[in-house]
Amino acid sequence: MAVSQASIAIDFQTVQLSAVLGMLGSLTVIVCNTTLYLHGDPAQWSQWSLNLAYWAGSIALPVASLGYLQLLVGLRPAGRWWSVPPVIALMYFFALGSAGHGSCFPVYEFWQGFEQSAEALTIAPVADLKTDLERHMGVLMSVAMAAMFIGSMWFSATVWFKETLYPRWMAFLNVFMISVPVVVVSQIDVLPDIIQIIAAGLGFHLGAIALMMTSLLMLRRRFQLD
Repeated sequence: MAVSQASIAIDFQTVQLSAVLGMLGSLTVIVCNTTLYLHGDPAQWSQWSLNLAYWAGSIALPVASLGYLQLLVGLRPAGRWWSVPPVIALMYFFALGSAGHGSCFPVYEFWQGFEQSAEALTIAPVADLKTDLERHMGVLMSVAMAAMFIGSMWFSATVWFKETLYPRWMAFLNVFMISVPVVVVSQIDVLPDIIQIIAAGLGFHLGAIALMMTSLLMLRRRFQLD
């Protein structure tokens, strides 16, 4: 594909910026999540760790989502309908993660304050609120997982079937394929706690970082060849 030197310079500057911001954002969320999981049950999370969760949701996750903007450059030869939807779906996945961080932890903070109370009538409404929150989070995470899966599969289909700036083997490098085994490991109770905590902290950000880093390297090579 013929691309002018000017457009290459502009595009690759955008690629580098979005990739670096995305990887830094994801690494920050990994640190925040791992710190929270090291505290054990949410009722035991300290005030500073709750503040860390707020920060991760309000700042780090949106920054992490910027890492997917570079995919618009890599997928653009395939056309708008093949390149834009997977990027939107993957960024929406991060947006729902921000909503999860923002809505979840204030309720746990209230729960910490009421849990020690001896008045059952005082605890009951907060327990109901906690139950409603967990139900809400279940729906939120289901939609987030659907967005991540659709975005991942759409990305792979575009790389495999259409012309892009990526090699075809990158069709097997998507967020879903890389991250699901990590998430499964975090749920295996027979494993040592530290391994489960590390896997839970990594979550789907391992797949995100792998995709962002590989995309950056492949696009750098492609622009140099052009």
